[in-house]
Amino acid sequence: MGQKQFNERLESVIHAARVRFMERLREAYFHGYAEKLLRRYHLADALLEARSESGLLSLEKAAADLLEARIRRARRGGYLAACLRELHMEDLLRRKRKQPVLLLVQRENEAAAATVADAPAARGLHASLRCVK
Repeated sequence: MGQKQFNERLESVIHAARVRFMERLREAYFHGYAEKLLRRYHLADALLEARSESGLLSLEKAAADLLEARIRRARRGGYLAACLRELHMEDLLRRKRKQPVLLLVQRENEAAAATVADAPAARGLHASLRCVK
């Protein structure tokens, strides 16, 4: 994999981790256990002292920035997989594969398109007429 592709993939992993963490923090905030969540991810010391009275948005953004810096540091240090495993986000490293069901539908569509293209000639219809289903 080229360096450019790897950097793009790393950016997509970081973005997905950031969004997922912000969703988790938002849910924890509204259920009253945001501090517990931040302690679990070792972000509480850096955030709770400085942002004890600020609202959710600033807390969310600051926590996501710290998480992003932590992931970048893990990538440079060579322990990105371990870092994401600790954050319960190791599935972000796995590539998404096309589901076989979608491939079957794609093949059926291609086969149907091939038969529709040959249909006017086979039925003896004029070439400018098309059969619409």
